[in-house]
Amino acid sequence: MRRPKYDTRCFWFEEDGRPKTNTKGKAGCYRGEQCYFVHPSDQEWTTAVPSKPPKERRGRDWYRSPTPPRSPCPRSPRPRSPDPSYRRDSGQVEGSRERERQLERRTSIDSSNASVRRGLPGSPSGSTPSLEPRSQVRRAADTKVSDTASASHMPPPPLPTPSTSAAPPSAIPPPLPSPSAPTSTTVGPVPRKPGLGIDERQEIWRNRIKLMADCIVARTDHAKLQRELSQYEALLQSWRFSSLADGDKDRLRAQVTEVRDRCATKKADLNELIKSLINADYWPAPKDTPGLDKVRKEVAELKELCASVQKDVMEVLAKQAQINLAATSASVTVDNSSSMDVDGDNSQHKGKRRRLSEGGRDDRPTFVSRRVHEQVRWLEERLADLENILIQRDGEVLDELDIRVEAKVEEMKQCRSEFAESERVKAHEALGENIESLEKNLNTTGDEVGQLAEEIATLITESGELKKENEWLRGENEEWKRKYAELQATHQRANHVIERQTREIDALSAAMANQSARTTAIPPQIPPLDRLEQVVQEPVLQLVYEMLQSQAEELKKSLGSNILQQNTNIYSAIFPKLSKILQVVEGLAKAANGGQNLPLTDLNV
Repeated sequence: MRRPKYDTRCFWFEEDGRPKTNTKGKAGCYRGEQCYFVHPSDQEWTTAVPSKPPKERRGRDWYRSPTPPRSPCPRSPRPRSPDPSYRRDSGQVEGSRERERQLERRTSIDSSNASVRRGLPGSPSGSTPSLEPRSQVRRAADTKVSDTASASHMPPPPLPTPSTSAAPPSAIPPPLPSPSAPTSTTVGPVPRKPGLGIDERQEIWRNRIKLMADCIVARTDHAKLQRELSQYEALLQSWRFSSLADGDKDRLRAQVTEVRDRCATKKADLNELIKSLINADYWPAPKDTPGLDKVRKEVAELKELCASVQKDVMEVLAKQAQINLAATSASVTVDNSSSMDVDGDNSQHKGKRRRLSEGGRDDRPTFVSRRVHEQVRWLEERLADLENILIQRDGEVLDELDIRVEAKVEEMKQCRSEFAESERVKAHEALGENIESLEKNLNTTGDEVGQLAEEIATLITESGELKKENEWLRGENEEWKRKYAELQATHQRANHVIERQTREIDALSAAMANQSARTTAIPPQIPPLDRLEQVVQEPVLQLVYEMLQSQAEELKKSLGSNILQQNTNIYSAIFPKLSKILQVVEGLAKAANGGQNLPLTDLNV
């Protein structure tokens, strides 16, 4: 992906959108869509900040001597004082002071630029600079360009105060080299110190990217735990929490405590990762690409060119200072002699005034200033190109870093999603097995409950029949009791009759014995059938009563034992199952009142 553009307009276009001529001789920006600055075709052109204005292109008059050649003055018949134009007025003094301050600032800027150049790749220090923001790179490049331009267009240094006893100028330095290609003997490429290898730097990069990915994952987990903790806390503060059972409340509080501890632990881990990421201030380049080598080569060439231009400028400034010093000394000497002549003889006219510096302008190497101007302009263009190259390279490195970080994050997210998906599948499989077992248990329990209901219905039906049978047997028993009472009353009456008949038989036997003793044997007389019937009826009835009484007692005992056995069997068969049903009903009632499902598998019905 491409990084967003800067909020600055491209300097290869005018403010009204017209293209400028670039260094390659074409109109507009030669980078096109790859440029990181705003073009007129972009929507941000109206709101973007204007680019830095172009450098002032000074003409040849700027490089001329500040003291123009003077025309010969007309002879005057009257005496006159020295020309006031040769005096150093306050404006010239202020100008010299301003130039002196500019020279001091230039010296300080050169020292700071030298320290900055020592931190660049390929410098003597050999240290690898960290990636700076592109705004800082642009400011640094602009500072270098402005410093170079100011050095090339700097006015001559201030002249010392002339005196009659001024020392002669120092020896003139050797002549400048021809205005050809800049020499490369002043500053040579500084060899880099041996540092980390490519594999070591790649390992450091991998560790840094892994650390950033771990930070992102830890931040995501911490956010999830915070959301879960907030949900639990909201549940604790809701009205539903008060309606839960004590066991559920304790379990929920334990879960909240566990989540809070996990959240604190994850936050501590995240803080440790962030500290480690903050302490990782060294980010080496993964490899040396040909583009960086080209940039280093151009930087070395620019350094050599800057050194050459600086040397030429210093020589020009020294030459100009010597010329100005000589001219000033000559002008002061002439002024003093003129004053002395006027004071001695006022009537004597002064001769034709001689020029202060004959051939001074011709002795100045104007081609050197022109060459310096051309080199400075070429250097500005090269610095502008180098600035664009550095910014472009910075953007490409940041793009590559973003792409690799995003790829690593996506890879870790994919691995995490796959791991979560596998865990979810395992959890679903385990839950599916649990659900299947619960369904089996539920089906088994439902079948058992159905069978139990059928048995209960059968027992209820049988209990109705047994109740009817018991009622019928109870009525039968009452009927037998009534018959037994009647038979008992009849038996008592029969006993009285039998006793009376026994007495009568005894009496008759005694009478019969007396009669037989008194009389002779008389053949027995057979009584009539009616009499026999009357005599035999009561004993027969008594015998039948005894037989029926014994059978009635046996029947009573058998009926009582049968009834007790049936009652015992019914009680042992019905009431245990009825107690289980009552327990099930009570459990369902509690679950309905408490809001919890009753695990039916715990009831072994």
